[in-house]
Amino acid sequence: MIASRGDARLKRSRDIAPLTPRQIEVLELLARGLTNPEIAGVLGVARATVKAHVSAIIEALDVSNRTEAAMALRELGRSDVERSSRPVPGFGRRPAIAVLPFDNFSSDSTQDVFADGLVEDLTTRLAMVRWFPVIARNSAFAFRATPRDLAEISRTLDARYLIEGSTRRSGKRTRLQVQVIDGDSGAHVFAEKFDLEIDDVFAAQDEIVDAIVGALEPALLRLEGMRVLRRAPAGLDTWERFQRGMALFDRSGSEGVDPALRAFEEVIAGAPDFAPAHAALAQASYVQGIFEVRRTQLGPPDPGEFSNALVRAGGCFQRAADSGRRATELDALDPNGWVGLGAGLGMSGQLASARAAFERALELNPSSALACWSLAQALQRFDDWEDALPLFERAIRLSPRDTNLYAFEAGLAAVHIRAGRYAEGLEWARRSVEHELVGGLSFHTLIPVCLSRLGRRDEARREVEAIRTLRPGFNLMLAQLMSPPGLVELTIEAFAEAGWDLRSAGGA
Repeated sequence: MIASRGDARLKRSRDIAPLTPRQIEVLELLARGLTNPEIAGVLGVARATVKAHVSAIIEALDVSNRTEAAMALRELGRSDVERSSRPVPGFGRRPAIAVLPFDNFSSDSTQDVFADGLVEDLTTRLAMVRWFPVIARNSAFAFRATPRDLAEISRTLDARYLIEGSTRRSGKRTRLQVQVIDGDSGAHVFAEKFDLEIDDVFAAQDEIVDAIVGALEPALLRLEGMRVLRRAPAGLDTWERFQRGMALFDRSGSEGVDPALRAFEEVIAGAPDFAPAHAALAQASYVQGIFEVRRTQLGPPDPGEFSNALVRAGGCFQRAADSGRRATELDALDPNGWVGLGAGLGMSGQLASARAAFERALELNPSSALACWSLAQALQRFDDWEDALPLFERAIRLSPRDTNLYAFEAGLAAVHIRAGRYAEGLEWARRSVEHELVGGLSFHTLIPVCLSRLGRRDEARREVEAIRTLRPGFNLMLAQLMSPPGLVELTIEAFAEAGWDLRSAGGA
């Protein structure tokens, strides 16, 4: 967080209402010129939540609009000084994480074993993610019997992030609460509650740990990105420059991913053996290729441009494969490198190799929602939709606040359509459209497909007209690259029924 240690309030030279840590984050991003949808993407919250925070900030700072609120940031007395922790060998200056013993609030003291098992599994799984060094269990458990002064524990273990939690069991029902504390500020930066019914304790522990890590990983990475975006690039080390690139990548939309690509290239130029930068460059190159094809939908049909776009996209996908391969050579245990390699190979027509790369990524990090989605997409293109279904569901369960949630939901919609379950497909397609990002991809076309197959042709026609109004240059190039067998034909049929011949629009 960006508040000073031990106090989440910021004060100006005149009296104002205190700002919450989240409002301070929103204000920082406002000052950098981000729109509400962009802020929502960076923080992983709903747009309506951001709008409410902006209104509260304007009122608290006693200003007239968001521009004045951003200008007022300069008057706020805040400290950017962060504790300089000792580097962990092999990790550079990446901040460390410590998982503290969980409290057992059950009346049965034997449940201490369950709580300790969760902490041990969580510590191991976080270490597998490999983004951050994780303090060994024995060191963290040394604080079990002492009163918890979190600031002191943070200093003693030299860990920026402390994870603590509690369990409460009654019969088969278990409630688990997890919090992450920023040791620099003392503020809670993440909190989640899980309610489960447990029949098999060991299976339940795996499910709980998957869910916790799936939620924690993107949250902690967003926090690190927020930290480095507040600092001048010239003063950042390799890890911090990389996190700055990741933050830029997270914010990329219709304007493309060029700023993130340049950031990763700069990291690699200074540290050519830094595997995470190669993995990120692979994933960003894949997205750049997708945007190259998507741009053909933003103007009138142009057969020449279609051909040029495919050539440019092919170059991006080849670069993704090359960068991903380099990442796996440098660090074969980094799941993100395998995801980048698979993304490039899959879009270059090497589906079997892509599938193997995604499977390896998921073996290395079972909590990766991105790896789940990537493997599910590959399986779909093999028309193996039955195996793809649980992977899409797992991605959504692992990361329900993910900025890519709309893509996970669209994948699930496509699986239901392939299975002939059009009502379920319609529900998930509508969720995807609700969660899609401004300037990103859209899977709106799945809605008229479902409506048409359900016999609701008037509704399908209205949806097609809405798409035509918003995107008159829509074509099938991207769908042909990414969609499972049969879905493109269903799209053509649904649009033809509504009077729009997509085959004549080019790109089909």
